Amino acid sequence: MSYNGSHQIFTPASTNLVAAQYAIPVQAIKGQIVLRTEWVHLGKTYFDLANQLSQSAYSLVNLRAGVVISDLEVMAWVRNAGDTRYISYAYDFGAAHLGDPRNLGITVRKTFR
Repeated sequence: MSYNGSHQIFTPASTNLVAAQYAIPVQAIKGQIVLRTEWVHLGKTYFDLANQLSQSAYSLVNLRAGVVISDLEVMAWVRNAGDTRYISYAYDFGAAHLGDPRNLGITVRKTFR
């Protein structure tokens, strides 16, 4: 079997990320409110040498919002906000791993100087 002209496996045709972040100063707390959104797009991906198994292009949206006061940060976040279903990886013998569904969380970060 010739694989001439086949696409490389596990490599999306394209990988794109667009992010926007906005920080709003708040004098009352001597800090800022931070808002961030990300759009991630991965192109068609092949999972076998013969290019028989593939994942169509898909997009994910991630969101984050929170407060930064001096060296303390508290952020709420959502990954895969649209709960997009996608294949993270697959093998030609039938095994596949689905990508993570919507995830919610809170991160608290303290910086020591």
